[in-house]
Amino acid sequence: MKRNNFFSSPFDKTLKSYNLTGKALSVESGVSQNHISDFRNGENITVEALSKLMRAMDELKPGSVSHFLRQVSEETSPEVSKPNKFQASLENLIDSATDEEVEGIMLAIARKWKLKNNNQGKELCA
Repeated sequence: MKRNNFFSSPFDKTLKSYNLTGKALSVESGVSQNHISDFRNGENITVEALSKLMRAMDELKPGSVSHFLRQVSEETSPEVSKPNKFQASLENLIDSATDEEVEGIMLAIARKWKLKNNNQGKELCA
């Protein structure tokens, strides 16, 4: 049964958009191909593994992490057809961020969602 992991669909869309393979990501990140495949199909992933994958993505295809974050943003508010000022500012911030800053942003997002889901009795990351 496929799970609905919040980051899986944006991750999969980004890999397809940037022609990134699970094999290339596995080699660059140290995360197994099976784990990457499971994550793309909705399984949970640890924040540490996601962080490794994001570093590898940007190393292999610069700009892919910014694309991923935009995809995540669109998943959270699909009813919004055009970006509001906050979203536009966030996208500009992400586009100009260093790899370390992007990692920090993703960790902050993951912590917020984990806290929110824990408060609802759900689990974001395994």
